[in-house]
Order: sequence, then C-alpha cells, then structure tokens
Amino acid sequence: MVMQQMTKQDYYKVLGVERNATERDIKMAFKKLARQYHPDVAENKEEAEVKFREINEAYAVLSDEEKRQLYDQFGHQGVQGSGGGYGGGYGGFSGGFGGFESIFESLFDMSGMGRASGQTRSRARRGSDLRKDVEIELEDAFRGKEEDFTVESYQTCPVCNGRRVKPGAGFKECKPCQGSGMMRNVQNTVFGQFVTSSTCGHCHGEGRIPEEVCDECRGEARTIRKERISVKIPAGIDNGMPIRLTGKGEAGEFGGQAGDLYLFVHVKEHQHLKREGKNLILELPIGFADAALGTEKEIVTFDGTEKIKIHEGTQTDAVLTLHGKGMPDLRGGKPGDLLVRLKVVTPTKLNEKQRKLLCQFAEEGPQFHCGKKGFFGKLVDALTGKN
Repeated sequence: MVMQQMTKQDYYKVLGVERNATERDIKMAFKKLARQYHPDVAENKEEAEVKFREINEAYAVLSDEEKRQLYDQFGHQGVQGSGGGYGGGYGGFSGGFGGFESIFESLFDMSGMGRASGQTRSRARRGSDLRKDVEIELEDAFRGKEEDFTVESYQTCPVCNGRRVKPGAGFKECKPCQGSGMMRNVQNTVFGQFVTSSTCGHCHGEGRIPEEVCDECRGEARTIRKERISVKIPAGIDNGMPIRLTGKGEAGEFGGQAGDLYLFVHVKEHQHLKREGKNLILELPIGFADAALGTEKEIVTFDGTEKIKIHEGTQTDAVLTLHGKGMPDLRGGKPGDLLVRLKVVTPTKLNEKQRKLLCQFAEEGPQFHCGKKGFFGKLVDALTGKN
C-alpha cells in the first residue's frame, strides 16, 4: 500500500529544537512560538495562522512519546493522518489535536484573547488512531493474504448514529450564551471598561445543546464496540511494514472524524529460506560426488518446483541464481531473485570399500598420497575416527 503525503517541514526545525530535545525543551519551545504566532495577537493574522498551525502540528507529534518514536522512525509518512500525527498507543493512538486552538488553550489562559461574540466552535474531536499487530508466514508475504481480526474500540453510536440526541429529537439554542458559544465579561477599572470573552461552559462553545440526550452514548456520539475487520495484505510486504486503514480507528468525540487503524505486519522466519530485501536465499547441501561430477537437482519454491544444474567441479558456497523467483515487488516492479547457495557435504563415516575407492581416486591425483603418512589418508582416518 503506497502512502502519499505533501512535503512538510521537519517538525524539529519547526519548533527550533534538536532531535534529542527533552519533553520540557519541546514544551518550552512551543509556548514561546505559540505566544508569538497566535492569530489573536499577531499583526499579520493570515501568516500567523499558517505558522500557528505548523507549530501545533509539530507539537502534537513531538510531545507524544509514541508519536515521536514513529516520526523518528518513519518520518511524516509514519505519523500521517492524526493531526499531522499517526500517534498513539497500541490499542489507541492519541489521534489528532482536534483544532489548533485546543492545545494552546490547554497551556495558556487565553481569557483575554477569546473569539468575538457570535463565533461558535464545535466540540467535535478526531478519534484516536489504533494499532493492531499481525504475524504471518513468509509464504503469506510472498503470495499476499486476506487477514480477518477483531478490534474493540469506541465506534459511532448505533442508536443515534453519532448525532448525540435521542432518535427524533433535535438541538436547541444554548440560553446562557444565547447561541454564540461565548460568554462576555465586562470589568470596570480606573482605566475604563475591559471586555473579555471565554468559551461557554454550558454548551462548550457549540452554541446549542441537545433537546434529549441519547441514552445509549449519553451524548458522546460513540460507544465501545467490537468490529470485525478484513484487510488484504499485499504480496511482497516486508517485516514491520504498516498498512493504514483510513477511518477504521476510534470514532471521534461528539461526532468528530474517525481515526485510522494501522496494521503492523510481522513475518515469521522460514525454516529453509532467508530473505534479504526482495531476494530469497536457499542453502542447498550436496554430496561430494555430486559436486565433483556435476548433477541436476530439483528444488521446491513458492511457485512450484525448479530444476537446477550443478556443474562439474562445483565448490562449496557457489551460488546459482534463479531470476525472478524471489519476493514480489510491493509496488508492482520487478520481483527479486532466488539465490541457491551450495554447501558441499564431506562424508563423516566411510566403510572399507568407500575408503579403498577414495584411496584409488587419491592415487590418481598428483597432489595426494593414500599411504599411512599421506595427506589424503590422514584426512580419511580423521573423518572416520581412526588413528
């Protein structure tokens, strides 16, 4: 599965910190930049808002230990989809930051920088991302596999379908803020009147409240449920690769966007085959006579059987290459190769007839002698346990 993303600045550079910065360093850098670029205090509000979103996005990832770890390992691709971050714990990433104001307001008292009267905001928050680990065989990675699993998480309420109200009910205007979502406070001082505004605590800035809250979800728009999910694991996937399932994470709070589900694939080690990138490596033991005289062998691959020709005089560790018989390319490119590494097996037990034949063979060669003190004779004695 190919993940696409827009070019983004390095989050560490956005906050102006080193990659080994501590949590305190990151928080202090964010506070300083947030005060500088908050749209309510900056002169160039359009430019400030863009910058403010960038620093919030960077902080949302780097202030979360697990998001930061994924970002350090995979870059922006690893944290794509959750407010700039993929974030979160196994069983529940902390999904996006739900609007750039929320982080800032959690760190600073912005009572004097509130919205103008009449502006409301939604309570909706993006749902958390989830992680699921699955283990497959190497052959499954070669062929691809349909995997089914169950996830237990917050899902959209089946009774109100995420509306937060009882079926047939609606919303009404919040009386304390008169539908504005904000509360104004006028303070008289010797310098004159100071007017501040803050989010309405009754409707939480939404400007409206349910006529009748849903009994199933109690107005949160979601409940904990189990969901059966099926996913196609693509052929050629490598160990540790994530598959992103958009919208299959937790449902958002108060009707917010659902998070994503990340399926991390772990490929088991094979009994005979070793994987190196797209190539597969098979170590094939052959007899001394086969190596000396040459022969044909039949091997079993994931695609069926293949015949290989072993040439006369083959030495141990010689490699035969079967082109295109390795792992498929994840993006549809050229597949890898199957590399057959030959291992010549020296006999460890010989009977008398075999010893005599080997001695006769040795006597025919210019460099060996089969006498008691000859090199080849000593070698045969050592292999058979004779002194």
